[in-house]
Order: sequence, then structure tokens, then C-alpha cells
Amino acid sequence: MVAARALLLAFALFVFRTSCADSQISSLMMVEMREITSVSISPVGTKVVIGLCHPNPQTNKMELSWVILPLRGAGKSITLPAGEEISDPAAPGALLNQRAQWSRDGKWFFYIRRDGAEVQLWETASNGKVTRQLTHSKSDLIGLEPSADPNELIVTLAPDRDRLNQAEEEEDRNGILYDDHVVGGFPLSETLPIIDRWRNVRYADKTINIGWAPPGWHGTTTSVFDIKHRRLMSGSEGAANAPTGSGWESANYRVTTVPTGDSAVSDPVQYPGQYTLLLESKTNANPTVKCMIAECIANRITILGWSPDGSEIYYVADSLGGRLGAQVPGRAAIYGWNPGRNVARLIHESGGRLYNLVGTWGMTYVPAPVIDQEIVVVFSSEDQPPLLEAVNLSDGAARVIFDPNSELRELTKGRAAWRTWPTTSGYPGRGVFVLPDDYQPGRRYPAVITSYSCGHGFLRGGGSDNAPEFVAAHHGFVAICVDITVREIMANGNDIGQVYSIMCDIVSALIADQTKAGLLDSTRIGLSGQSLGANFGTHCIVHPGEFSAAAFRHGSGVERVRWDLFDTAASRRDPVNGTYAKLGMPDPRNDPTGKWDAISVVRRARDINTPTLFEEDDTEYLTTLPLWSAMHEEGKPVEMRVFPKETHQLRQPVHQWANFEQQIDWFRFWLKHEEDPNPSKRDQYIRWNKLRELSGNRPPPH
Repeated sequence: MVAARALLLAFALFVFRTSCADSQISSLMMVEMREITSVSISPVGTKVVIGLCHPNPQTNKMELSWVILPLRGAGKSITLPAGEEISDPAAPGALLNQRAQWSRDGKWFFYIRRDGAEVQLWETASNGKVTRQLTHSKSDLIGLEPSADPNELIVTLAPDRDRLNQAEEEEDRNGILYDDHVVGGFPLSETLPIIDRWRNVRYADKTINIGWAPPGWHGTTTSVFDIKHRRLMSGSEGAANAPTGSGWESANYRVTTVPTGDSAVSDPVQYPGQYTLLLESKTNANPTVKCMIAECIANRITILGWSPDGSEIYYVADSLGGRLGAQVPGRAAIYGWNPGRNVARLIHESGGRLYNLVGTWGMTYVPAPVIDQEIVVVFSSEDQPPLLEAVNLSDGAARVIFDPNSELRELTKGRAAWRTWPTTSGYPGRGVFVLPDDYQPGRRYPAVITSYSCGHGFLRGGGSDNAPEFVAAHHGFVAICVDITVREIMANGNDIGQVYSIMCDIVSALIADQTKAGLLDSTRIGLSGQSLGANFGTHCIVHPGEFSAAAFRHGSGVERVRWDLFDTAASRRDPVNGTYAKLGMPDPRNDPTGKWDAISVVRRARDINTPTLFEEDDTEYLTTLPLWSAMHEEGKPVEMRVFPKETHQLRQPVHQWANFEQQIDWFRFWLKHEEDPNPSKRDQYIRWNKLRELSGNRPPPH
């Protein structure tokens, strides 16, 4: 089986080299990938408007636009500016993406748009010739949803703009109160971006149903926008007419999604659980049917509607990271369930993700119209960047409507393959392999290993901000994204020390397996990671000899110094419900079993011989500083870069590009003894060669 996979991958690489001999993939291309953030189909079914996000390092902006496309025929696309980026108040640092909403006649579409310090409601004609602002609210609009009444829209409003600004000014003037609301380790002022700018951010009270919030934030309100009169209603007029629920009805039946009842994990964000379909009779003449066949069960189900003859219910089933115990992650697929026969027909297997909205917590498919037996979705997979396609629900055939990433696709399509390997931890070893551009069977290669989430669309740096796999492969590395089943590991009650050990075991098992298979040169292995991937990665490099280089984005694991200085809030230290308690860590002042000492990487800095690059954002670098300081004090080859005005995931395109380039340069330097001749990088290599003298990592003789 391994030999057959290698042969197939070698053939794909031959086709790749033949068709793309004159093209080269680069870090810049990866940064500039266009994301389709939302999809909205007109009620008359002739047009679709999509949100498009283009990270542009030249302008250092996320350039947002609306693209109006014909669903059929030879009409031309129309691209219009969509304003400036909006930072999601529910997840400070993340972008807020909202679908456009259409008028019932399909002549106009409505959307929220930021220009400067205000977010208001705008409209654009379906032919793109007229765009105008509709509201002048004193509160920013941060949500737009359809109403049960097609002549209305439901609007979510932030608190009064001036009052928010005044509350922040008052806090700055009087001095910031350092209490349990302070987000430890983060800047006290201009903490994170919310809506239009960087604001002071604190842990919020539970009463306002949000994790972090700026001063003066006392929750959101909803109102109604009257489409006919182009008016935002207020007071008693603005009582929101809630949209219809998630069920679908025919003359005699109603179908809804329900939990299967056997999910081991209840966290709706980290693990959405298992869901299925429930058919209920509206007349009580027939029994309720709960579909428990495998094709009906998934981690997320979106009902599309009934077939024309009423015999099938169409739905999108997405297993996301895979069911507990799965060897490989799930994929999104479209099915038709026949309740009478209790059978499910596979209509379309995507081989990746299907979605129509990139929300705060990732890609999702929200209910949308079925037009002429077709749904319009975004498709992406590990080796295919996003494109827009229409899928026929009768036969599963897909046709491309719009591809904003055709050049990138030609360089990556067919190059990624899932593989599995045995581990000693009992958890699956699985990941995505991208072989070098010049791959030759039987030859051993250096490797760059990324992590820790690999099945969520196009692969460009593991879960986020790791070294870009396809660029690494272009420079002669085997690039492997290790997909860690974090939810499953945490579900089994492991403390954080055990979690890190299990993750390192999975990576070590990969290296051993592929070294034995003859693919990897075990003396030239690099490790990259972001967030949790960086945290467990720093534990892995403590073990001598396994990694010859490492590059981490925000590598700050569990350390006593962090507990002492930053995590002082009760929500972090509570012995039962606090963050550390949930990680299985005791109060470090009463730790008879020595858990804190056992998990500390800082205390073992002397054992780290892996040249390590830290790529930090200035909101979180303080929590990485103890490890950098310890390694620096021990004379270890370590460098830390801090990107200003950044968040947990890099937002500025110029920083995304720099991060990708520096990680690739780092691995080329330490694993292949290569230096980029670009004159702008001269100082970088002067520093690194001095670090090389410290490490004894001498280049081989020519």
C-alpha cells in the first residue's frame, strides 16, 4: 500500500513538473491567496454575490470586495469595494465576515460596511451600478441576518460608539484598575482590535455573554431594518422578528437535526459532537424516525431541503476533524436520506470542505436556497485553494462558477496526500504529506513538520502561521502537517503534561516510521508550530538529537513564571473551574507531585540544542520571553522576532509574508546550509552564522 501511494504521488509530481515548469510557488503567493468569505444567492436564482478577502502585502491591508456573478450564462463578473476590515467583538483579533442579504425582488443586496470609525448598513444594486449608505446609527452594526418577514432584516448593534470611546478615555485618564478583569500578559491599553481599532480589552463579566470586551461594553441589542422604507427601526418598533428555525417542512413532515446522544465531548466549539436527522409527522399519523445509519451521523449537519418528489431530504454532512477514534479526518459530503426506506444516497463527495461562510470559529455551511436542483458552495481542500462551484443535487455533478486562485491551484493540486503511521500512545498518527518538487523515489530528504490541525481547507502553514508546506517542498523538503486529535486526547481526561507527551510521541513516531521507510533523513528534521503546536513543540525539542531546527509562532507552554506574573485572575486560578484546574495542574504553591517542575521547559533550557526561532506577536511575546531568556542565558542558538500590532494569528499581510519567509529561511539555513542571496537578508545571515558558531552546526565541506 505504501509503495502504491508513493507511485501515485510520484506520477502526480511528474504531471506537476511538466505543466508548471515555468512557475514557482512562493511565500508571497501563499499570503495572497484569495479567501471566499461568504456566499449569497439572489431570491430569483440568477446571481450570486460573494465576499472576497485579498491579503495584500504591498498595501499591508486585507482588501475586501464584493463580487457579483451570474449563476448561468456568459455574463461578466462585477467587483466592488466592500469597505475596511471589521474586527469581531466576539473574538478580538478575528475578522468579522457576514453574508450579504438580498431584497425579495433580487434587485438589491444589503451588507454591513466599515468606513473609518463607523460600521453602517449599505446597499448595492444587483447590476453593481449604484451603492449607497442606508443607516447613520450611533452604534456600529455588527450583525445582519434574514428575518421571517422577507421585507425586514435583523440587525445586531454594538453599544453606543461615543459611550465606548468615553469609557476607554476615562479608564486611561484615571489609571487602569489591575484586577481579575485584566488579561494577563497582554498590553493593558490598545490590547486587541475590536470593530474599527485597537481598544483596551478586559475579561468580561459573564452577564454580557462574551469572553473579552472593552470598557463600557454592556452587551449588544437587536433591531429591525425595514427594507421597503429603508429605515432602521428603534424602540418598540425594532422588536426583532426572529428567522425561521433549522427544520424543514413538507406537507406532512418536519425534519430537524438532533444530537445522537452518544457524544463524549460537549464543547460546541472544540468538539461539536455527533448529530443526525429526525423526521417527525405533523399529523401524528406516522411514527417519528431518527436516522442512525452511518451516513446520517456527522459532527455538523445542514439541511438543504426536500427533493422535488418529496422522497428524500437533502443535507450536507461534515465530520470536521473526524469522529472520536477515526484514523483520518472526515470530509464534507452531500447526501439524500429516504426516511421511508431509511437509506441514504451519497450525492457528492467533496474530498475537502464545503462552506458558504467563513465564521469566527471556521468554515461553515448555513442554510441557503436550492436553485434548479443546485446549491452554490465554496470548495477547498489540503491542496486546493478556495473556488466557487455549483453542485447538482440530482446527480452530484459540480461545475465551477468562479476561481480566484487558479494560478496557485495549478501549482498545488494533486500534491498533498493523507498518510497514517503507528504510535505507542494509542492515538492515531495521521497527517498530510507534500513531497519535494524534485522528488525521486529511494532518496532521503530533510523534513519540515508542521501541526496541529490539517484538515480545515487549503494547507498553508499547519493550523495557522506555521512554515508554508508547499513552499518548503519547493525548496527540497518533505513537508508534513501532523494532524493531532486534540479533542480526543483531551476528552480522555489527560492533564496538560500528558497531552504534550502524547503529541511529541506522535511526531517522534512519524519520524521513526518514515525514516524506516527510506523517505526522511533523520539528521535533518525541522519542527514548526503555532499556539498549541508551539507549546507542545517546545517540549519536543527538549529531547536531544531529534530536531535539528525549530520555528514557533507564540511558543509559551505552562510555566510557573506565567502563573505568578500573568494568570492572576480567579478565572485562571480557581481550584475547580479555573483554566489550570481544567488542564490538570495544581496550585504551584502546593504541588507535592512536582507537576509544575516536570512540565517546565524553561528549567530544561540547558538541554535544548535545537536552533530555535520564535516569531511572536507583541500582544503575547511576554509569555514566551522566559524561555527565550533561559535559552539565551545558556548560550543556545535562539532568535526571537516580535511583530508589532499583531494578534494570536497574524493579521497584517506584510507580517504574514515575513513570518513565512523567515521560517523557510531558517530551515534552509540549519537543515540544508543554504542562504537566500537576496541582499536585504544579509544582516539576518550574519546573525545566524554567529549562532551557528555557538551550536557547532558546521556546513559540510564543499
